Amino acid sequence: MDFDELISFETKLGKLLADWEDQLCKLYKEHIELTYFKYQQVWSIEQHLLNRTRVSDNAYHLLKYIGIQPELIPNDIILDVKEDPINRIKNIGKILSALMCTQRVINEHEYQGNNRVLVVKTSEEGVMRAILSLFKIGGVKAQINQMFSCTEKTTWMELKAFAYRCCYSKKFHLLIRLELLPISIQDKFIELLLQIIKLDSDRRFQFGVITTTDEKNQSLINSLRTVELLHPIYDYQMLNKHDLKKETEKFIGKNCFLVTSGIAGLGKSTLIRDRIDKSGKQYLKFPISGHIDLETLTGRLHHYTNQSLSASNLAIHIDIGIILDIIFATD
Repeated sequence: MDFDELISFETKLGKLLADWEDQLCKLYKEHIELTYFKYQQVWSIEQHLLNRTRVSDNAYHLLKYIGIQPELIPNDIILDVKEDPINRIKNIGKILSALMCTQRVINEHEYQGNNRVLVVKTSEEGVMRAILSLFKIGGVKAQINQMFSCTEKTTWMELKAFAYRCCYSKKFHLLIRLELLPISIQDKFIELLLQIIKLDSDRRFQFGVITTTDEKNQSLINSLRTVELLHPIYDYQMLNKHDLKKETEKFIGKNCFLVTSGIAGLGKSTLIRDRIDKSGKQYLKFPISGHIDLETLTGRLHHYTNQSLSASNLAIHIDIGIILDIIFATD
């Protein structure tokens, strides 16, 4: 293959990729559930719909993650895995949308005001407060599947999917630590928002952004300000210490306990171990750190819990550390 043939081949590949992305984005509008999945996750969902794989499989938990109860999925679903990929994805999207319609949809956010992006500048330690405050301002309960935390490995397609969720899902979403995104991805994100506004002028959206660095040096924040979408949230508008404690306790429940401190070595692990021992439960420590994703977590958790003799007699110590330089902590 000579140089001209290589150039021609590259052009064809570029066109195929552009066509693929265009078709995928059309499906995102029709079936917003597809935006939650990436790469092989879509095909694992397909296999679960066809074969009802075990509860321990990742697809089961991916479905629960977006609010679908796998146990309620009918057994007569038909999918043709021999079709071309885009039609396979389309059929998966149709089924997921139908399942969401038949199962109770929660946390819908019917926003009818001017398009706006709520922006909070905070510290690493204040991220939890910012998350709960923004959901409170949005008038909806905080949900893990309505948060997207950026990393240095976040791709443009992942952020594009997030943009479609914000604009087409009727739910309030959060973008956390956007400063980790390359400038090129931030620029593409604002271009996509403006394109959606232009092509679908009747649609209204509102979502939140949390940043832990100086927003003046961030392309996306500056662009939001320029196009008059930025709506800053100030400290006095956020949850105070008392209200933050109340909101946090709503998510803990009677069988969970949250132990935090800003200083290492104060005996948190010892306190947790002693409390579990006194309860008569089997102690299991489950550390979370480094680069993680949903599939990694569920796989590890099943590996850990399968080593236990009885899940009902198990107490898990979830030890959350540094994840790609993100320290999960509370005041």
